[in-house]
Amino acid sequence: MMKNKILKIILLTFCLMFIVGCMPTPIDKMQFEKNIVDHGDLSSEEYLQLPASLQELRQPAPPSFLKWYGCEDSDSDNVFDKNSLLTQSTTTYSGGEFTDKCYTWNEGKANEKTRLIEGQCKNTRSGNKFSYWYADCDQKFGGDYSCVEGACVQEPKQDLMCIDFEASESYFEQGSIDLPFADSELNAALIDTCEGNNLFETLCGKELEVDDVITLGGVQFQYKGSDSNYALFKNVKTGQVIERYYDVENGHAIVYIKIDKVKYYFISSTNIDDGDFNIFLFGEKIDCEDFGMTCSQGACV
Repeated sequence: MMKNKILKIILLTFCLMFIVGCMPTPIDKMQFEKNIVDHGDLSSEEYLQLPASLQELRQPAPPSFLKWYGCEDSDSDNVFDKNSLLTQSTTTYSGGEFTDKCYTWNEGKANEKTRLIEGQCKNTRSGNKFSYWYADCDQKFGGDYSCVEGACVQEPKQDLMCIDFEASESYFEQGSIDLPFADSELNAALIDTCEGNNLFETLCGKELEVDDVITLGGVQFQYKGSDSNYALFKNVKTGQVIERYYDVENGHAIVYIKIDKVKYYFISSTNIDDGDFNIFLFGEKIDCEDFGMTCSQGACV
């Protein structure tokens, strides 16, 4: 009799364990509330400054918290995917939808800051769950990025209005250029000149910021900024970093890099005292003898 009771208890316990094991995993509401919002680049104080409409994920009451599941995001399959910050999209979930937007903290104050509020989907054991990501565009992509209409957008560069007084770049006629960022004394010297049989040919080239790439003589180089009195150029193909000493004339750094027989000259277009500075391709030096000619009056003849 006692054996039968023990067997029944064991059998009943086994059945209960089987039933519980087969039940779907319940949603852990406390864990859900803890992780529903990704503060990203926000401090806790900044998060609390958000309007109620952007804090509704904080303390959802059951069963309303279930509406945040069934999440789909058109511009990213992964959370914290930087590429998703570059486009505005609408994230949908079972209870509604959210379109990426810009929001400004401390508007009109010295610490004013605009960030992107990006909708995203988190993969959980209970399914895809909607969440916010608060992102600083300038921290993610650089100082020339800001939040514009629900996306991180790069501000357009202001092209330097370099004036070339030749009809076209030519080694066979003398010309000159006028740089807007240089003083008149330096501009007066920017004219095609002969140094023996070498021709210094002025030109309006390309301004480079740090990490910008330029092709010189068929070789791609990445400008890596400055170190002490050296400008740094990285060969994109080989990875070799070339250090070139620069001179300072009229407050501007001037540096050249030689590719095969041609020297390419750059001048700083931003303040050299502020650390890394931008550089601008403004000339190249060639040997007129390569054309079977001699250099005379700023041209190969």
